[in-house]
Amino acid sequence: MSARTLPEATFARTVLGSGPGLVLAHGAGSSVAGTYGPILEGLAARHTVVGVDYPGSGDTPRSTTPLSLDDLADQLVAAAVTEGLDTFALSGYSLGGPVAIRAAARHPERVTALVLTATFPYRDNHLALALPIWRKLAEAGNREVLAEYLTMMALGADALEAMPAEQLQQTIGFTAASVADGTPEHAELAPGPTSATTCRTSRHPPWSSPPPRTGSPPPTCTTNSPTPSPAPG
Repeated sequence: MSARTLPEATFARTVLGSGPGLVLAHGAGSSVAGTYGPILEGLAARHTVVGVDYPGSGDTPRSTTPLSLDDLADQLVAAAVTEGLDTFALSGYSLGGPVAIRAAARHPERVTALVLTATFPYRDNHLALALPIWRKLAEAGNREVLAEYLTMMALGADALEAMPAEQLQQTIGFTAASVADGTPEHAELAPGPTSATTCRTSRHPPWSSPPPRTGSPPPTCTTNSPTPSPAPG
């Protein structure tokens, strides 16, 4: 059915529930369970949920070569097809947003909808400064310091100040424990080819709206995060 040949599905995957297909693309430095864990059962109550762990996340071995958005996107679609889903909606969180958009652009006949959360439609100075620091901290292997940095970046000043010291330390501890080994490779992808460029160059795939009559670009991609996420991932 796909215009592109799919690779063998080799990434570890999560499969739950029954019903219409819903495919999950997790954030950088995380996993399916780490990104979607609290809501997986709710999603699976009405959908067949399929998600893959990127290399260095969950049970997928860390890659010895650089990752690419196209490879992650193709593996995501391959996993869904292997699990019997011909068509499906795609949910992408943070780095999962560009992964989901690439999957939709490369395999448009399979994708019925995109749900993008806390993602980044373009590279800005905030990402350009934050991501190298995140990558270097991950490579250094000090998860506590990395967790402190990510917590500071993820939460606004008001949220940080409202958090009791004990809760703050618990948050940092949880973040440190959940950092994926493949985080440095994931971080390399985040400032790569932008989601916005992919959206603009897509040629009206079947999940997009018809081109408007005003001459403006067709709304082939939407996101509920009009600006980049306050934290990389």
